[in-house]
Amino acid sequence: MNIQSFERSCKQNIGVKPLLLALLCGVLLAGSAAAGEQSGSPVVVEKSSSGNAVYGGAMPLDPPAQAVAAVSTQFAELAGTDIKLSGRISKVCQKKGCWMMLSDGDQALRVIFGKHDFFIPMDTAGNAIAYGRLEKIEMPLEEAKHMAKEAGQDPKTVTKPEVEYRLTATSVEIVQG
Repeated sequence: MNIQSFERSCKQNIGVKPLLLALLCGVLLAGSAAAGEQSGSPVVVEKSSSGNAVYGGAMPLDPPAQAVAAVSTQFAELAGTDIKLSGRISKVCQKKGCWMMLSDGDQALRVIFGKHDFFIPMDTAGNAIAYGRLEKIEMPLEEAKHMAKEAGQDPKTVTKPEVEYRLTATSVEIVQG
């Protein structure tokens, strides 16, 4: 039963006490609104002290952000730790905005936003700071093809599984200017 048919049923059912009916309809409508928030719309949760948009949770003040290229040689040692990284947004998922590539020189790192916990606008560009857990991911061939497609590339060009370091972010700050 969808929400519209439930609302019609609520209005037609005269035997239900009005207060109980209003409460039940309110709970269902609130649940429907909460589900809509999780459907993929980018939502700025706060502004940083410098006025930048922050997605996901609040950006922790510590540790200080490190450039992707500066720590790229330490990814293996840092895997499994929480880290704050900075770089230029070089790609964004073109399906939902559920990941971005954070680049610095010739080094790049995929940043995913939890388990689709939040999203950024698909046209986001510029610099960003991302905080989360650094992980080494062994991507099966199908997932590698899926990622290529979401990046706007031809998935047929992906011919083997890939290994990448990935940041599972809890917070992303888009740096303006």
